[in-house]
Amino acid sequence: MVKVTKFEKENSGSLIRRFSQTVKASGILREVRKKRYYREPKSERQQKASALWRKKIGGLRHRLLKLGEIEKGEKIDPERIRKEFQKRK
Repeated sequence: MVKVTKFEKENSGSLIRRFSQTVKASGILREVRKKRYYREPKSERQQKASALWRKKIGGLRHRLLKLGEIEKGEKIDPERIRKEFQKRK
């Protein structure tokens, strides 16, 4: 953790500037920015479930395209997806 103490007769602007320089020199900011968007890798079970879901959605998309109910590149409404999979059960 970076600590900066205020000197006598030091204005707040120079204190902030000194703090910023100390943070840059410590490398904390660079490290935090690297970790910012890190995602933990999915487990094998999660990868398989995700692949199955993509395959199901792909099949549904293909069927709806053939029937002319959606256009190419159009997103399928989530409510529609839920209804389609409930019908099949």
